This record gives sequence, structure tokens and C-alpha cells, in this order.
Amino acid sequence: MLSSIKSIELLSNLVQGKREKMHSDTYEPQKPEMPKARRNPQPLGRTTPEEQGVPSAYLAEFYKAMSDKELASHNIMIARHGKIISSGSFKPYREDIWHITHSMCKSVTSLAVGIAIGEGYFSLDDSIYDIFPEENKFAEFLRKKDITVRQLLTMSTGVAFNELTTMIESNWIEGYMHSLEVFQPGTDFAYNSTNTFMLSAIIQEKTGMKLLEYLNEKLFHPMGIYDLFWEESPHHINKGGWGLNIWIEDVVKLGILCLNKGRWNGEQLVPEEWITEASRKQIDTPEAMNRYGYGYQFWMCERPGSYQFNGMLGQNAVMIPDLDLVIVATSGSTCLFPEGPAMKTIMKYFGGECPLSDAPLDEDKEGFASLEKVLKQLSFTGINPVSHRIYQTKGRFKGKTLVLQRALPAWGRLTAGVPKVMEQVLGRVFEMQDNTSSVIPLMLQMIHNNYSVGIRAFRFIIRDESLWLESREGDLLHRIKIGFETPLYSRVQLNGESYLVGSQGTIREDEDGNPVLYLVLSYVETTSTGVIKFFLNDEQMLVKFDEIPRIDEVAAALDVMIPVRGLRDLNPVKKMSDLKFARSEMEKTTRQRVWASCANFVAKEE
Repeated sequence: MLSSIKSIELLSNLVQGKREKMHSDTYEPQKPEMPKARRNPQPLGRTTPEEQGVPSAYLAEFYKAMSDKELASHNIMIARHGKIISSGSFKPYREDIWHITHSMCKSVTSLAVGIAIGEGYFSLDDSIYDIFPEENKFAEFLRKKDITVRQLLTMSTGVAFNELTTMIESNWIEGYMHSLEVFQPGTDFAYNSTNTFMLSAIIQEKTGMKLLEYLNEKLFHPMGIYDLFWEESPHHINKGGWGLNIWIEDVVKLGILCLNKGRWNGEQLVPEEWITEASRKQIDTPEAMNRYGYGYQFWMCERPGSYQFNGMLGQNAVMIPDLDLVIVATSGSTCLFPEGPAMKTIMKYFGGECPLSDAPLDEDKEGFASLEKVLKQLSFTGINPVSHRIYQTKGRFKGKTLVLQRALPAWGRLTAGVPKVMEQVLGRVFEMQDNTSSVIPLMLQMIHNNYSVGIRAFRFIIRDESLWLESREGDLLHRIKIGFETPLYSRVQLNGESYLVGSQGTIREDEDGNPVLYLVLSYVETTSTGVIKFFLNDEQMLVKFDEIPRIDEVAAALDVMIPVRGLRDLNPVKKMSDLKFARSEMEKTTRQRVWASCANFVAKEE
């Protein structure tokens, strides 16, 4: 109960901007910089779709459908018969940049459990209280019935300790075992990422190796998968249910492994019977999450026999055995579970009748050229279109359906694609009113439990023929290179952690015809994108903040994520346990409007 109250107090302080009250005792920087060169000694073969019996023109239509702005797609890779037949990245996202999986990695943890059970370390019906006898001493009087490995796998433990609670607790095993019981274990389904953390803890306890170390030895390295990063708990146990960064091709490899019933290059890496049991329905799930059921950390899909790895905000790996097809898609959408527009689109094209052949198709140069054109033009579409006119850096503006030719000399180029209109603010330092908005999206900060105090001042400068935004946030100075016609990439450091950001700017005009720098900052290793509008003025500038996915929309799942049952009449959590109030507060926090005043001097470049 106390942990639940503290969790909601944490959320309350967050949305009210009370960063000085945020719990920081459990935070330590973990995330490293992405390796400069990915080791991939076993790259997947690549062929044309037709060679694997798939029409290129059909895939082109699929990619167009996945470009819908609601899906906010990042990367899509498709493999058939063990070969990659297409790969598309929505700029500024790229397949050579690793990506957070969120809960998609729960299925990877399940593979490790299957290997460990096959090696005799523990069984499905072992009790967690027998595996962790020391933590069990105090919890003995609390438990009504043993919780087993099987119940951890099927999300049927009924334990209230969840991922939000981990932000304010240091000993997660103890906190889990001392937590309240919402229902009798084995009688219902309740999605809880700390169930998967406990599976990781069991592997570490029984094998003497961390989950990632164990998988490196037993699975990843034999498959040519290297250089992954998996976050750890304060007691240095891989989180298991979240926190894995991996390349999309390596997720495709894991999908192919599952289609091959655990075999890779002739070697049985995961027991065949484990893949069979993990990928069939073991328990029913709420229709709002997924109407087809849940296996051992695998979700079932609409097409009979198909299944998927799923992570929040649109991380999906779909395996279709009868088609021998793997589809992996990452995104930054507001979808938290399989039930949503992305899976509807995937199943529309591959869930029923589709023009796939078991034999190679004749070469289709026109269809393949169409697919190549679509892939080349993919761009991140999570940005809501605006009704007012958009100025291009080439000196003309476009409306949604109208192109007008007229001379706009003041809107030309300053240098190398940088709009000349930026000249009026270059080098000037703008001091911000008190705010908590950052160049780093709040969703990203929450996921990593790593917070910014908000922008105090900023300036724009020209360096190396590019436009840069410099933002002062507390003791941190962020430098972000802004691309216009193509994205440019920079690194942002936040309290010891490094994030790669792909930045793209557009000059637009507001309803009064004044210039606005519309800046999109995609943190391409993550699911978060920041959107900042600078209403350009050399004396006083209005700055508007937004982010994709919008955190107030994601907060629609707060009733699932936060253990508020039985807490609604308690203060000070009463208001924060109300979903509408929480969404309203989050909207205010993430969509701030802040005035910035020029400090009346031009700063020297450092």
C-alpha cells in the first residue's frame, strides 16, 4: 500500500513540475552511447520480394498504409523463408541505429526461461518463495498461495508491485514479494512488467549469470547478435520486462528462430517444445489489450497460429508460421498493447488472404521500382499537419494542396540551406520564463527515470555552415544541429546518459504571416520525439512545446499502469488516481507555452 501511494505521489510531483520532490535515490546513469560499428558476423541474406514469392507492388501498398500519421512508424523490416525481402526507415530513423524495445523484450526473456528450464535449472511449477527463501522470511505471512514460474510467464500472479513502483524502490525482489495481492494467483490475467523482472531475477539466481550474459552465451552470440544494452535494477539484475536496446535485424533473427522452432543454423538453441508452448494461448486477455490471448510472454494474433512480441508505443514483431513470414515494426505511437491500428494494418495485409506464393514469382521490374520509390520517400509521419502555410527553404511556400509562386527574398537561404529569416535571432541569448519544458521529451525522461529541470536560456548559432540550437538546462548545455532539407544528427547528454537526436526544421508562418521555426527532435534510439515551435522575434519570442507520442494520450492507460484499486479515497493521491485529472495535468505539463526575452546582447561562440 505504501509503495502504491508513493508511486502516485511521484506522478503527482512530476505533472505539477515539482522536480525538487522527485525521488532520485534509485537513479544511476546506465545507458551508454550506441556502438559506432555494429558487429554482425551472421547478416541475414537479402533478396527481392519476388524471389521469396511476395509481390513488390503489394509490399509498396503495405508500406504506404504503415505511413499513416496515426501509426507514427519508425522502422519496418520483413523477412520470408529466412531472408530479408524489404526494409524501410522513416527519416530520421535508420535501421543501423538500435532501438528501444519496451515490453517487446519480455518475449526474449521467455526464450531464456525456456533454455534454462531445458537445462534443468528450475521448472514451471517452482515457487518463487522457494527460489528466494531469504526474501520470503518477512513475506511468509502475506502470501495466500505460492506464485510459480508458470504464473509469472502468463501474467497471472495478481501482484500489485509494478514498473511504476520500481522508480521509488531499490530492492525490487523484496518489494515484489512483500506486495499486496490483487487476486489469487492463477485465476486471472493482469499485465505487470515486474512479473518478467522476476523471471530475469530467477535466471540470475539459478544460473549465476545475468540474463544478458546468459543469453549472450546460449542464444545471442551463436546467432551473431552482439553489442546489446539491457538496463538493470538498482541491485544489478537485468530488467527483463523492459529496457533492451537492439537492432531491428536482430529482432528479425529472433523471429526467424521462433518460426524454426528454436533452431538456428542446424543447432537447437531453444527447446522446440518451449517455442510450441510459448506461442500458443495459455490464458485469456482483456479485449482492450488483445482479444486472442497470451502464451508464455508471447501475444497471440488474429491469423490462426500467428503470434507476436509486443512493446508499448508500437513495437511489434509478428511471426506467421504458415507463411514463414516475420514482420518487425517500431514506432512512437500511443498504442500500449497489440490491440490497435498498427496490428490492424498488419493483419489487413497478412492476416487473411494475401497474394503470397510458396514458389518464386516472375521478376516484376515495375513493381520493384514502385516499392523502392516508396521506401526512399518514407518520412516520420507522427507530426500533425497544420492548416496554415508552410515555407520551404527554396523560397516558396506550399499549402496542403496549393503551390503559390512569389518572390520572398527575406525567406531565402542564409547558408547551406539555412533560411535567411533566422538571421534576426542568430547569436542572441533568450532567457526563458520559469518552466519545466526541455529539448528532451517528458515521456523519454519518465521511461529512463532521468529528469531535466527545464530550459533556462537558449540561442541559435551558425557553425560549420549549419544552424545549431544551444539550450541551457540547469548545469547542462545541449547543442543540437538542425537539418532542413535532410535530418542532421547530434548527441544530447542528460545526467550521465547519452541520446542520439535526429533534427529537422521547417520555416512556417502563423495566421498573421509571421515566421515560425517548427523544430522536430526525434530521439532515434527511443520512441520519443519533441516538437518545438519558435515564433521568431528578435526581442521577445513565444516558444510552444509538444511531443510525440503525446503523454496525455498515453495516459489513457493509467488505470492499467497504476495500482489505484482501493486507493481512490486516500489523500494526497485521490486526485491523481482520477484518470481525467491525470491526463489534464499531463497535457499541461507537456504542451507548455513559454515566453523568452532577449538578454540584449549577442553571445560569443564557445
